[in-house]
Amino acid sequence: MIATPNHRKTAKTAIIDHLAKEFPLTTKKIHHTLQREYGIDVSYQAVHKALQELQKEKIISKVKEGWQLDHEWLQSQEKFIQGTKEKYSGKMNRYEIDLKSDKPQVFHFDNHSDMAVETAKLVANQVFYQNGEPAYFILEYGWWTFKFKFEHLLLLYSIMRSAPKSVHLIQKITPFGRWMQKQYERVGGIGSIGKDIHLRDDFLIQGEWVVQIHFSDQDKKTFEKYWNKWKNLEDCYSEFGLKEEPKMNIQITVSRNKELSKLLIEKMGD
Repeated sequence: MIATPNHRKTAKTAIIDHLAKEFPLTTKKIHHTLQREYGIDVSYQAVHKALQELQKEKIISKVKEGWQLDHEWLQSQEKFIQGTKEKYSGKMNRYEIDLKSDKPQVFHFDNHSDMAVETAKLVANQVFYQNGEPAYFILEYGWWTFKFKFEHLLLLYSIMRSAPKSVHLIQKITPFGRWMQKQYERVGGIGSIGKDIHLRDDFLIQGEWVVQIHFSDQDKKTFEKYWNKWKNLEDCYSEFGLKEEPKMNIQITVSRNKELSKLLIEKMGD
């Protein structure tokens, strides 16, 4: 029989389910499996069409031996599940760092403001502070909260009290980046803008601790859009004063790595 759209949907679900267990599989093998193991009365032509649709949706991919789940799709599902688990457990958008661990610790944030504030608090609250070490910030675009509050400015002052002589570098020049640079200097920050050291992730380094912040390509497009559009805080307020800020997909890796810390600090001074 020729499958109806509803049949195709059922066939697609069964195909994904079975390819998660066994792969790669030929179209013939998948057709046989759907009929025998899933009890789906579907034609070979309908299975072929369902496979083509799943491939177009980038859920499955074809290799020499047959069909399998697409690796990028699997990674996206893994990130979705991890993010959902963190939201339900209350671990999204905050740090729970084990200072005794020598293993990399991964955290996720879904917006820039929470990331910037919570990461700044690591320095302000002296989480990594041991022997008076300054903090080093390597930033591609610079950090400023989309939903700015006066307490965020106080946080900048707190950073300078907690880690005097801290240094920052904003690699890319944008109108809003230039404005941010002036604000950093006003609270006593030491740094510069426009020196590209070819690092596409952001970093916070303090002592032997390294916090690596990875933004998605879409996140960076958001920075490019607004950081080049805005020239001051009023522009930011007018854009997001009454609406939610853009969602982001930020992954942060915290690790104790003395060699990497030294290398990154040296790279800032090259």
